[in-house]
Amino acid sequence: MRVSFELSPEHDARLLIDLDGIVGWLQDRLSMGTSAPQLVITGDFGTGKSHVLRYIEQRLAPERNIRPVYFQLGAFMKRSTFFDLHITVMDELLGIIEGNLGRVGNVSQFLVESTSLKGDIKEAVVLLSDPSAPLKRRAMLRSWLRGTGPTPTQARSELGLSGRLFETANSVLLVNLWRAAGELQRAADGRTLMLLMDEGEAFSKMVSPDAQAAMGSGMRTLFDADNRSLGIALGLNTPTSRKGLHPMLQADVNSRLIGKQRGLSPLGDPEHVRRFLLALWTNLRGPGSAPLLFDDEAAEMIATQLRDLRNAISLRSQVSSPTPTQRDLMSVLRYISELALRDQRQPPLTRAMLASWFPSRSV
Repeated sequence: MRVSFELSPEHDARLLIDLDGIVGWLQDRLSMGTSAPQLVITGDFGTGKSHVLRYIEQRLAPERNIRPVYFQLGAFMKRSTFFDLHITVMDELLGIIEGNLGRVGNVSQFLVESTSLKGDIKEAVVLLSDPSAPLKRRAMLRSWLRGTGPTPTQARSELGLSGRLFETANSVLLVNLWRAAGELQRAADGRTLMLLMDEGEAFSKMVSPDAQAAMGSGMRTLFDADNRSLGIALGLNTPTSRKGLHPMLQADVNSRLIGKQRGLSPLGDPEHVRRFLLALWTNLRGPGSAPLLFDDEAAEMIATQLRDLRNAISLRSQVSSPTPTQRDLMSVLRYISELALRDQRQPPLTRAMLASWFPSRSV
């Protein structure tokens, strides 16, 4: 039994409340034959982007023969480059690549036929596929493919490569390595490999024009129609509301996103708040298994005065976003549930109870 409304997108993916009709859209996009799905989920902070990505990971992907790989991009900083993204991605893909190399029936044929693998990158994957390679060499190959080592001298003398990965590969070649991981997954068990990148707005922190250009090239390659092997779902705050240049706003990237984007809206409309409350409580407790959390008057108070309630519990007198979001509602509900437990109040909670818990000037 829950005692709070502290929800986690990772552990509460089933509690996605779909007010925007995004689930049906996702189901359609994730069921488009053999093509790898390409999605961009946008919306302001707190509208549920992480929850949608976790819902794909836990509920939709397994039903559609998709192997999801979720990770966050929040560590990007001003000096970050595309290579930082590559390291983050390869932290997730290296084990998948190595495992699938051992599962493909004819790995030599796969490596010959792969059009994504080229040059030193292809040679490194070929070397990694050798089950008789010494452990030290395999460790060096993993480090080389990740981009964190070994030294240039070791790469040349011990691996037979021309230097370190980042000295010889641009963002397009690196994305092709990711795409090869998707080809390998499909060859191994028929599943589609799909990256679920959260907090994509972090790309806008980059200040170097070269880094921004490289990120744009990488995103263009990832979202190109020719990419049929590696799925991608990117969640990011609405780019037009962010300072700085975001790669998803570049014309040659944005043109590839037609029909692939879906935006999430804040609550705003009191009717949306009512629907969210009812759906949430039904999902938490099951239909008919418990009284509603609020009586009609209390629910109406929350639906029509959510902004004031949110501001009343904020550390500041006002918050920056004029329209309350799903996260704002959850914060209000969490606050109310903590006070209800403190005062030993049982559902349904009344308007009089709510009024006693909030400053009269606010509600």
